[in-house]
Amino acid sequence: MKKIAALLLISVLGSGFYANAQNKRKATDASTTADLQLLFSENFRIDQNKIALKAKELNVPVREVLPNGVVREMVSISYTGLPVYIHTNNNLDAAKTLQTNKLWPAGSLGLSLSGQGMTNRLGVWDGGAVLRTHQEFQGRAVQTDGATSLSSHATHVTGTMIAGGVVTNAKGMSYQAPIKCHDWNNDNSEMSSAASVGLLISNHSYAQICGWQYNSGASHWEFWGDQSISATEDYKYGFYDDNSESWDQIAVSYPNYLIFVAAGNDRGAPGTIPSVFYIRNSIGSWVQGSNTNVPATVGPYNSISGGPCNAKNVMTIGAVNKITNGWSKSSDVVMSSFSGWGPTDDGRIKPDVVANGVSVYSSVSSGTTDYDTYNGTSMATPNASGSALLIQQHYNALKGSYMRSATLKGLIIHTADEAGAAFGPDYTYGWGLMNAAKAVQTISDTLKSSIQQKNLINNASYTYTFFSDGITPIRASICWTDLPGNALSPALNPNTKMLINDLDLRIKRNSDNLLYFPYKLNPAIPAAPSTTGDNITDNVEQVYINAPALGTYTITISHKGSLSGGSQPYSLIISGISPKPAARFTVSSKVVCTNKNIQFFDQSSGSSTRMWYFSGGTPAASSQSNPLVTFSLPGIYSVALRISGPNGYDSLYMQDYITVGGLGLPLDETFEPNSLTRDLWTIEKTGNDTSWRYWSIGGTSPGNTAYGINNYDAPSAYHVGRLISPVLDLRGYLNAQVTFQHAYTRYDNTGSDSLIVYVSTNCGNVWTRLLNMGENGTGNYATGPDNTFQSQDAFIPSKSSNWCGGGFGAACKTINLTSYAGNANVMVRFEQRTNNGGNNIFIDNVKITGTLTNPVANFYAFSKTVCAMDDVQILDSSQNNPSQWKWYFTDTDTLTYTARNPNVKFLTPGLKTIILAVKNAVGTDSVLKAGYITVLPSPIQPTLTSSNGNSLCNGDSTTLSTNATSNFTWFRNGIVQSTPGNSIQVKDEATYFIKTGSSNGCYAKSEVLDILTGITPPKPVISKNLASNSFCEGSSFNLTSNADLNNQWFVNGLSQTGQTAKVFSFSDSGTFKVQVGDKGCFSISDILHIDKLPRPITSEISGANWSVRDDTASFSVIPGINGSNFNWLVTGGSVQSGAGTNGVNIKFNSGSNAAVSVQENTVGGCKGVQKTLAVKLVSTGISKNTTSINLNMYPNPASNILTFDFELYQKGNVHFQIYNLVGLDMISVTGNFPSGVNQKHIDVNKLIPGFYMVSIKTGDKMIIRNFVKE
Repeated sequence: MKKIAALLLISVLGSGFYANAQNKRKATDASTTADLQLLFSENFRIDQNKIALKAKELNVPVREVLPNGVVREMVSISYTGLPVYIHTNNNLDAAKTLQTNKLWPAGSLGLSLSGQGMTNRLGVWDGGAVLRTHQEFQGRAVQTDGATSLSSHATHVTGTMIAGGVVTNAKGMSYQAPIKCHDWNNDNSEMSSAASVGLLISNHSYAQICGWQYNSGASHWEFWGDQSISATEDYKYGFYDDNSESWDQIAVSYPNYLIFVAAGNDRGAPGTIPSVFYIRNSIGSWVQGSNTNVPATVGPYNSISGGPCNAKNVMTIGAVNKITNGWSKSSDVVMSSFSGWGPTDDGRIKPDVVANGVSVYSSVSSGTTDYDTYNGTSMATPNASGSALLIQQHYNALKGSYMRSATLKGLIIHTADEAGAAFGPDYTYGWGLMNAAKAVQTISDTLKSSIQQKNLINNASYTYTFFSDGITPIRASICWTDLPGNALSPALNPNTKMLINDLDLRIKRNSDNLLYFPYKLNPAIPAAPSTTGDNITDNVEQVYINAPALGTYTITISHKGSLSGGSQPYSLIISGISPKPAARFTVSSKVVCTNKNIQFFDQSSGSSTRMWYFSGGTPAASSQSNPLVTFSLPGIYSVALRISGPNGYDSLYMQDYITVGGLGLPLDETFEPNSLTRDLWTIEKTGNDTSWRYWSIGGTSPGNTAYGINNYDAPSAYHVGRLISPVLDLRGYLNAQVTFQHAYTRYDNTGSDSLIVYVSTNCGNVWTRLLNMGENGTGNYATGPDNTFQSQDAFIPSKSSNWCGGGFGAACKTINLTSYAGNANVMVRFEQRTNNGGNNIFIDNVKITGTLTNPVANFYAFSKTVCAMDDVQILDSSQNNPSQWKWYFTDTDTLTYTARNPNVKFLTPGLKTIILAVKNAVGTDSVLKAGYITVLPSPIQPTLTSSNGNSLCNGDSTTLSTNATSNFTWFRNGIVQSTPGNSIQVKDEATYFIKTGSSNGCYAKSEVLDILTGITPPKPVISKNLASNSFCEGSSFNLTSNADLNNQWFVNGLSQTGQTAKVFSFSDSGTFKVQVGDKGCFSISDILHIDKLPRPITSEISGANWSVRDDTASFSVIPGINGSNFNWLVTGGSVQSGAGTNGVNIKFNSGSNAAVSVQENTVGGCKGVQKTLAVKLVSTGISKNTTSINLNMYPNPASNILTFDFELYQKGNVHFQIYNLVGLDMISVTGNFPSGVNQKHIDVNKLIPGFYMVSIKTGDKMIIRNFVKE
């Protein structure tokens, strides 16, 4: 009979679990993270009281260790009153299985990830204390909760996560990471507390005891199911309980914290059903079960252990055999004989992924140098969690922050290797075998992959469009930390869905609108392969397109129903993106006056040529990078940019992008950061030393921020500062006015600062004064009395009473602008002048309003005669600020439009009528222009092809051909070419297209071909500032290309973004090359391999920190790397022997203080950190002669009796004298001994603890030894 104990089961779940919920608060009751920690602590206290009573009732211990090493502990009481237990049972290949070794220094990815420096980021909870002094931990394991009962299971798990590799095969995943260790008591509260201070990942290789378990102490099988729920099956498998809900709440409360949990080892237990077995009765006592109602074998499906393994937001790990050469195909992944399989009761995919959990070699607690080989999902889980820490370390190194837990979980699932007989997820392997190397590559490759952390608000959706090369498969995954489900009352296999917010992932192929759906599984047929469709179960969704067609695809993220909480953060991971040029531009100002220059700036990527289009502007088109453009008529105009490059084309059309002539009213300027117009204000100085700026005014009325000018600190007696409003369009208003608030108080009564308001109707060429405010002591302008702020740094209006209308001085000002209504290009200017007044002036809440009149509809087109199928823009020229437009066209691609300036395409020849209806806040108007547009027939669009592609190198040529046979014209860079034939030979760089014409002047234009030319440069050569092809860890190196321009550096075959300079600096090992050239003509250097040599990590110096003058003492260190040379430096002494080795003898001479220093130098030239030991020199107060007396002294340290074994060559007196460090005689003993071997015991019990010296003298011979009194 196969006993489950032989499977070395996982440990089980923490002690915040399973207490009767009637007396405990639910995790979702907590309103804050602090309250959550207190809630868990209180629940733990309640559990402990119940456990004590139940243990007394059943006369059983709370915690026990079975003969086979299993530790089990009662942690709570179930809903039905039964005790709930957790238990334990009983790495280089594990690293290779997940390809984690590729992330390490000298790994194939050229990275240097080890977990070093990831303090407070990694934690473990397990069945006892970790042996912190094990040689693999080097002081990096800290038992945070003070647990003292050592556990080999906990030590083994921790070793798989962080063992340093003293024994190579036991090397942990994050082998230089620190870790916080805890036993499983009060884990919920401890997890919350650790996450609140930055914990990113924790490991929990335990779950609730379920189903069949073998009791090695009693030598019989026990069935742990609840008989009141089911006599034949344990309901806890796959069940979502209180603790699943609690751990989901922890994940929601700490969105960067990902919990790794073992899936359990119960599948297949007990093998053969035993003839004698035991079950629990209604109070929890064990009684013999009946052979007429025997529980079934566990699984194979629905065998995930009970408790948080079934939570939605954790990472549940299954166990598979090791793959020492790394994954290459799905059949490489072999399932263990014990790992739990899904589904959960509601059909979710569990385990999430699998890792190596068979024959895992790691540290144990039986000794500081002891190791053992264990099996179990307990072992697979730290294989995954330790690797995940390196993924977070890499992300933070590149992005400067850590991923959300949902991002990390989604990324691990997204990059998992395929496992199982059928493609896609299943209930056996989950999403597959974790691949740490592929995860970090996805983070690094921002061109072909995308990792996005988003937040979906209620009733919204998110779309992302990308291009596929038609070769690389497309994979998109979303993962979100879902709100906790509602824990269920115990029941057998309830299928109630635990998903709260149901997000949906879809990919659309834009060429034909074909939709691709995510994977889903059928829990009713758990062995069936995955299909695709609407997944309504999991909080992870993935769409995979194995053979995409060339073209664009759009990802859409949406949701069903109403999102609980109003929004749902989620993470989106995409791979298979084909990068292409991206058009982007900015402009000097989006609001301008008529006939004023504005400048556009091309900020596109991936482009080499461009063409701008400015409808209504001068010029109407431009190929310049940053063109200057003017617009002669007021209105709102659109702008387009088309770019091209070797990898394709892109364009950007900005509808209604530029406002010419000014903004309509009202202008309500608060100067707060959320104001849409505050950045449109401009400042003018007349060569002075001070100017208007934003001021924080304390958050009281009239607001948090105001504009102010600092006269108080201005060094000059007289200066002028001007604050100018955005351009305003007052056409269509019957009247207008400006109001504003100001604050000012004179510094004293000897001078005054003035504030003058101007208006301009010609964009600031001429200004008219509207208001002049200056204080003469009567309060006509000041908002506070003189001298109020003399004792302070300066006047700052921190209270509403400091402003106009606040109780002192005049009210706030209102200025009539009616006489300027009807004008565009209007600006208002606030001008401040100081003349020995010397105090600050503030303005805020500038409001310019007017009374709007009914709109007058009108429009125009730059050309009224157009050709069929050509785009033509109709421009709105309606007056009086309409806010809505509705256009009606005959025979266009779209019959009605609501844009202000629509682009339309007339399909057929003829006279076309246009109707425009407009509306503003006070009225409507419409205009009909019958036969306004004359549309002429156009010829058929010609084709244009290139025989040799679009990039020509080294004088190569290509033949451009068209299918046009008559009335066609060649264009090169927009200029007509006198080429009569339908093909031309070209070898220069230019933009080509064909136009076929007709007698009516219409033409059809071919697609544009951008021909790029270049010269293939000489093969570049890389030089390095290294003496060899290696460098030392902690340093960097420079690679230099012999080409001055157009360099592109590659590391491990990946192009390095932005690394195009002649010199490239790097600090890791890898393969390097440089590509030189552009426009598709490139040369690539030979590959250069650079290896990073490890810096030796030398131990601290071993040896006494005191010595006797003129004595010889021994000192040594443990080498960081074998074969190193050691440079010893001594202050107050000299090396007597051992120079160059890791151990020396040193003789100290004079002085009271000495020091010993050593630095390790490897064969490769890498220097370790210099280690130093201070040594205090003391004198014995007696002379000393060398002797050949044979002597052995022990024990050292000594607490009671110090024993001397010695041999005399002839009989005689032997004198024993013990001194303290300052040479005082503490104990003196003399005895007569015969020749031969003798022994002497000296009682040192009364000596105070410390360092002592003892001299043993016979005749003129003497030996001095040192010892420590404990």
